[in-house]
Amino acid sequence: MIRVPAAMLGLAAMLPGVAPALAALSEHQVSGIVQSVAGSTLTLLTRSGSVVQVDAGPALAAHRVASLVIGGPVSAVGTLDGSGVLQAAAVSRAKASPALWPADR
Repeated sequence: MIRVPAAMLGLAAMLPGVAPALAALSEHQVSGIVQSVAGSTLTLLTRSGSVVQVDAGPALAAHRVASLVIGGPVSAVGTLDGSGVLQAAAVSRAKASPALWPADR
């Protein structure tokens, strides 16, 4: 993961087109099968077998969460917090086949 210094983000705000590119560097995307839902926290099993915790709270507040079904595939986009939990800006349904999921990043 590339860390972008806060000073760079401030400078990027003054330069058209740079801010979206820098924001994309800190954004993560993960796809997986919903294993559990507890409040706004999802547990996903990725195609590689990793377990990922996703806090869908920010996505819920922005009304950017698809209907969640235990055992259903989803993709989540957001930023990782200090404890490794993905703070999701959006959670959407994914294709049934993991081969068709976007790459995790």
